[in-house]
Amino acid sequence: MKLTHALRPCLLALLLLAAACAPMTAPVATGDPAAATPRGNEAQITYNYLLYQDYLSRMNRLGPASDADREKALRSLRDKAADTLRKVIDASPEPQLYLELASLYWNDGNSGARARDILNEGLERYPENSLLTIYLANSWIQEGKAEKGLGLLERYVAAHPGEYEVRIKLAQAYLDTRKPAEALDQLNKLSKESRTPEVLFLFAAAESRLGQTQKAIGHLKNALKEDPQYFEALAELAYLYETVGDYTEAEKTYRRILEMGDVRNEVRLRVILLNLKLNNVDEAMRLALDGPGSKAFLLDAASLFLNEGFQAQASTVLDALASGGNPPGEYWFYKAVIAWEGENDAAKAAEYLATIGKDHPFYSRALEFRGRLLHSIDRSDEALQLTREGRELFPDKNEFYLLEAAILVDTDRMEGALEVLEEGLEHRPEDPELMYEKGALLENMGRRDDALDFMETMLAAHPDNSDALNFVGYTLAEEGRDLERALVLVTAAYRLDPQNAFIADSVAWVQYKLGNFDKAWKYIREAVSQMAEEPILWEHYGDIARALGKTAEARKGYGNALKYHHNDPDAINAKLKGLQ
Repeated sequence: MKLTHALRPCLLALLLLAAACAPMTAPVATGDPAAATPRGNEAQITYNYLLYQDYLSRMNRLGPASDADREKALRSLRDKAADTLRKVIDASPEPQLYLELASLYWNDGNSGARARDILNEGLERYPENSLLTIYLANSWIQEGKAEKGLGLLERYVAAHPGEYEVRIKLAQAYLDTRKPAEALDQLNKLSKESRTPEVLFLFAAAESRLGQTQKAIGHLKNALKEDPQYFEALAELAYLYETVGDYTEAEKTYRRILEMGDVRNEVRLRVILLNLKLNNVDEAMRLALDGPGSKAFLLDAASLFLNEGFQAQASTVLDALASGGNPPGEYWFYKAVIAWEGENDAAKAAEYLATIGKDHPFYSRALEFRGRLLHSIDRSDEALQLTREGRELFPDKNEFYLLEAAILVDTDRMEGALEVLEEGLEHRPEDPELMYEKGALLENMGRRDDALDFMETMLAAHPDNSDALNFVGYTLAEEGRDLERALVLVTAAYRLDPQNAFIADSVAWVQYKLGNFDKAWKYIREAVSQMAEEPILWEHYGDIARALGKTAEARKGYGNALKYHHNDPDAINAKLKGLQ
């Protein structure tokens, strides 16, 4: 007999009828359910299917594989279920049964090929079955072999152009494999009657990825006309409004999602942010204070107010965390940020940070932040006490070594700074930040050869570090040697960090040293446009302009070098006097 969907609700009745004629033991959760079976082919098929269902039920009750014993038990049940279902297929094959058998292996990372073998077997018997085709295609795509999966769907659609369900699956597969143009081509072949809200959503997804944002917005609005509660369409529409800068419509759309109730905090946070961008600060505050009130939500909301420059409102949101007394450490950390950024009160910020206990996850961050604040208000000895505490408590964190070294350099204790960096490198031997700071410090101490040797060592460990590449290349140019290698190094640094004004300056300076004045001019102009108040860059600007015969520009460069307090004004004045 055919084991069809229509017959399955009656299977238990058939089994009971068979049991009335021949005594048997019903499947139970313990023991082996195969202890007794009914007689007769149809009864046998029915019994085996129910036995398979029993194994599935036992697998579900056992739950996910959380340890080796449970995994072993699940595999045993899975194998028994598969063997039993195989008997049903051998006696009465159906496409759906092949899908069920393959599904037993979906979540087994080592059995993807086995699932596909089962699906292929089913397709050999039922080559026109769309579900078997779709599942097999998805299996290939999920394994990273998209072309095989797409090929299956493409061949099926070519042979069955009127089966829109498979065409839709093909369009989705194209989207999943980053082929929006191909997806849109398939969707455009669908009849108007088949353009459900879900299909309109696929249209929008393809169009947005192709940069056709307004068309995508139109399709999403049409989808929402048919299904106003379509969450995914609302979320995508709100996002697209944001991308085109229509914050008013974005806010309205997110609010529609919010009004649906039981939505994630992220939606409420998006509405808060959009109201801040629209300068609806009171509404943003209402949304924040009427929110769930959890620590995570209030901290995220406070961050939004901080990032948008509303420090006072951020503080008010944070105070909701303290309403019950004994506020968490995060509260004090954020209050410190507000005191520093909003009120420019480093001492007050440091006091807030001092309330965070050693057992709090933020303690190391609070300790380092507090050290920086105290150093900024000339309480460097207190700051050093904190960095030393940090080094003792967190010897594998580089920030305390870096901060202590910086404080020692600022207070003219170079040798002490070098010792601190070397201690840090004992704990973190190839840390790029510690290595770079040591090399730069050696240069500042007048030990250029040692600095260059150490930076070469750093490059061997970190060949793609833009700072090290720039340091070595610029130093070689300053010494007027290995200029071709210097150009290779600074050019590599520029490719890695094209927005860095100092690196652009290095490229300009190496080109200048090589006599390539036009190329040097291009890069030095770029450098000063990115950092307009750096005197060394303006000095180089003047030197390159002078080499090109651009006297007015050279005068401008030297003038700006003086304006921004060059450390050798006499040398710059001499260059100015030398201009004709």
